[in-house]
Amino acid sequence: MAKEFKETETKIEELISQRFGIENIDHKHVKNADNIALVTEMRDLMEAPPKKWDKDGLFTPYPEKIIPLLPENAKKLFLNRFYELAKEK
Repeated sequence: MAKEFKETETKIEELISQRFGIENIDHKHVKNADNIALVTEMRDLMEAPPKKWDKDGLFTPYPEKIIPLLPENAKKLFLNRFYELAKEK
């Protein structure tokens, strides 16, 4: 990973942690959730995940199906939720 990318990622993580009061992020859990999201996206939106990922159910997709949205609808829903969460703090 490029040094600049890692530095930017670290700064973003710090800002998110401060904003939401998150301490001691366990990156193992974050990476696991990211992999599960990836196989779910592959199942619903792309091609099938590699067979090696199926071993022992290592990365089992979420049971819920992803329903794609048009970009303008996704933006609207995202911003509505963002403003909703921003008001809570």
